[in-house]
Amino acid sequence: AVTGVQTCALPIYVGMGSANAASNFIFRGSNAFTQYAKIDQYGATLPTRPAFRVYGNTSTNFTTGTTLTNQVVEYNQGSNYVNSTGIFTAPVAGLYSVWLNARAGTTASLSQIAVLKNNDNSGANVVCFWEITTSATTTTHFGVSSVTKLAAGDTLRAKVLAGGVEFDSNDNWGAAFIG
Repeated sequence: AVTGVQTCALPIYVGMGSANAASNFIFRGSNAFTQYAKIDQYGATLPTRPAFRVYGNTSTNFTTGTTLTNQVVEYNQGSNYVNSTGIFTAPVAGLYSVWLNARAGTTASLSQIAVLKNNDNSGANVVCFWEITTSATTTTHFGVSSVTKLAAGDTLRAKVLAGGVEFDSNDNWGAAFIG
């Protein structure tokens, strides 16, 4: 077993077992139960990539200026999403897949919701944007998605920008680190 800090010249070529026996490499933190990555005969597995997904727990109408909070957390790999604030903080820089599914509120003539980077609703900081007017009577429930680049420490939140947005068990939003 190789343990501790090891240095060597690059590149490193490593055999992954023989024709009769498979082997794998497991990368762990100081806690032996936290697996960061595994390389085996099927490729690389990264089980702790930052990711979360929440969905509505009741039919709630969020109004202008409100961040979606206190939803059902389906998963929260890395614990970077805080349900009580509705804010995801990127622990590592890179590309993130982001999605939002919601529906128009029942009383507003215009409904807008966006996933905002660093709580800024201008330009490239609007990661996903969703809008509907009451004149669009046949489409009240739909989703949007995007890929965005985040720096470590950047935040994401789903925030109602105008009117009202319903969020229930058919609605969800989330983000996943993709590299």
